[in-house]
Amino acid sequence: MRRRLYGFFSLLRRAHCGRLDTELVRLGLVIIVVHCLTASPPQVWAERSVKTGVKAGQREVPDEYCCPIMCELMKEPVLCMEDGQTYERCAIEQWFSRPGAKTSPSTGATLASTTLAPNYALKSLIAGWKAQRSRARD
Repeated sequence: MRRRLYGFFSLLRRAHCGRLDTELVRLGLVIIVVHCLTASPPQVWAERSVKTGVKAGQREVPDEYCCPIMCELMKEPVLCMEDGQTYERCAIEQWFSRPGAKTSPSTGATLASTTLAPNYALKSLIAGWKAQRSRARD
């Protein structure tokens, strides 16, 4: 069962910049929430570590640098002016392209505006972190 859940989650993540059906997105979110509620935190981390190639107990990518929608390192972080959260541009644009009400991925609240602004400060921090990591590997 768990293998199927992660296979489905991987399918959703690969298609995040493509067009996703609203029902598919909702189903994916339900599956993820159910899995997170039924698995113990060390188990969730160990499975995430296996998927990302990170050894258990190590945090390779700081959570602050990961998009809350994609759970991956952001390349083009943008600030949603209405909810104050930063997301990967293609992920939040895909989120807002869904039919129906415009809602915050973080809070679920209806947004009056979907205005996005580049988060240059975070982009700079991520670039510095990546440079530091590459220097440490050399």
